[in-house]
Amino acid sequence: MEYKRYPKYKESDVAWLGEVPEHWMVRRLKWVAKCRNSNVDKKSVEGQKPVELCNYTDVYYNERISNNISFMVATASDEDIVRFSLRAGDTIITKDSETPDDIGIPALVDESAEGVICGYHLTLIRPLSIADGAYIFRVVESSVSAAQFYLGASGVTRYGLSKGTIDGLVINVPPLEEQQKIATFLDRETTRIDALIKKKQRLIELLKEKRQAVITQAVTKGLDPNVPMKDSGVEWLGEVPEHWSFCRMKDVCSSIIDCKNRTPPQVDDSKYFVVRTTCVKNGKFSTDGGYFTDHKSFIEWTQRGTPRAGDILITREAPMGEVCLAPENIPFCLGQRMMLYRPAQELLDQNFALYALQGPLVQDFISMKSQGSTVGHLRVPDVYNMPILVPPIDEQKEIMKYVEKRDKSLTTLLKKVKVSLELLIEHRSALITAAVTGQIDVRNIA
Repeated sequence: MEYKRYPKYKESDVAWLGEVPEHWMVRRLKWVAKCRNSNVDKKSVEGQKPVELCNYTDVYYNERISNNISFMVATASDEDIVRFSLRAGDTIITKDSETPDDIGIPALVDESAEGVICGYHLTLIRPLSIADGAYIFRVVESSVSAAQFYLGASGVTRYGLSKGTIDGLVINVPPLEEQQKIATFLDRETTRIDALIKKKQRLIELLKEKRQAVITQAVTKGLDPNVPMKDSGVEWLGEVPEHWSFCRMKDVCSSIIDCKNRTPPQVDDSKYFVVRTTCVKNGKFSTDGGYFTDHKSFIEWTQRGTPRAGDILITREAPMGEVCLAPENIPFCLGQRMMLYRPAQELLDQNFALYALQGPLVQDFISMKSQGSTVGHLRVPDVYNMPILVPPIDEQKEIMKYVEKRDKSLTTLLKKVKVSLELLIEHRSALITAAVTGQIDVRNIA
């Protein structure tokens, strides 16, 4: 749908903002709302009154703050209860983050959350009489506000927004009635877009489940439904082909090469790549997060063995158990928290091994290893002892022809759905920004 522009515009006198509707004002946030940085901690203090506390994650993961959220129970002083009790129409934003591009995330308070206390690491924004709460929420949600927060965030390893930065947010201020119309329009349109986004997200989940089901069937049952079967000895797995061998990864490997548990130095304009855990995701290799080092370091970091085509890369932790085939035509060494598995070619096809490592037997093994630990960690003996079902090598190759064909089809479809999802998210953001900056006139369609 194409939206009309306003009949007349004027210069905003803000270089990056450009023109705004002639009858709109451009103001700092502090002129239309009261901003308060909360200092109410989640700890309970003796002598203070018990309260429900809206914390960082409540805001970060919810666009609306309502009584559907299970709020944390804490305590607060009488003064803090007065200053930070939520009211319908308030906007709360996250004022701290690990990165400056993920800060100032807003949520709007509805009437059911009144009386809940705004917690630490959050800023409470309460509109004054000339501002509509729902409109202020959409302004803060817009990309122009996100850009200002990005530039205004300070820090090195953790970033924060000062009260001055939040107060100084430059926003457009239409007449109150028009603010309400814009907010109503955006509520309706974002609800419609959000429903489409949920459908796309659900489709992505189903495609991932289908892909995993194809892998599971292939590496635990094979392709022929008529072959004699035997009990696997694993309750949830049931029967497996009678002629398949139940092995440990050590029985079908040539070698396992562990990393040095140190990081090689980064050297720009070199050709020796350092593979890190960020390079291995969803069974695929990527250069994301990797870097280059010099020849001397490459020699030192490959003393235990030089990686080659057909090897399988395994992440030891953060995350644990991600796998992919080693990249070809790139001389590389293992960065910290990486491991390399080399199949015995006469016993185990590299592609079958890759899918088996993504299958239920290995993933269940990894899940068991991570229980009771806040950070899962794989060691070489763990990889040696990973269980694997091994068909004859010729059958492995036939299975891989089928799996790779199905995987390619599902992956292609998954990429298309992800692209359409990204476009929906971009459209949602662009629509909000266009409405609150006056690039479209929605007064007569709200």
